[in-house]
Amino acid sequence: MDIIASHGKYDAIIPLPLSKQRLRERGYNQTHELLRIIAKKTNVLIDKTSVRRTKATKALSTLDLKERHSEIKNAFSAKDMTYNKVLLVDDVMTTGASLNELAKTVIKAGVKSCDVLTVARA
Repeated sequence: MDIIASHGKYDAIIPLPLSKQRLRERGYNQTHELLRIIAKKTNVLIDKTSVRRTKATKALSTLDLKERHSEIKNAFSAKDMTYNKVLLVDDVMTTGASLNELAKTVIKAGVKSCDVLTVARA
């Protein structure tokens, strides 16, 4: 994937995790499906286990910006990580509230730097 290669060496790619409830409803994590393609084209670790969603949030698409930030606050937890640079991936970004909260979480867990990749912007 030229986009990934052109932005430097990533130690890992981390998908935005779904809550257990949302995963049961959908039956799959759409971001994991995207990463299956990326995994075939790069040699970068796809880390699906270091971060998890600890809070089942309301559907953020139904909320305004202030409500989104409040709803997503502290929604993720992460194991200690020693990555220098990671790529955070989500399928669609509307306000960036979820990815921003995920970035804060991985930085607190020890990641030095992170970039974001989305397929679409709403």
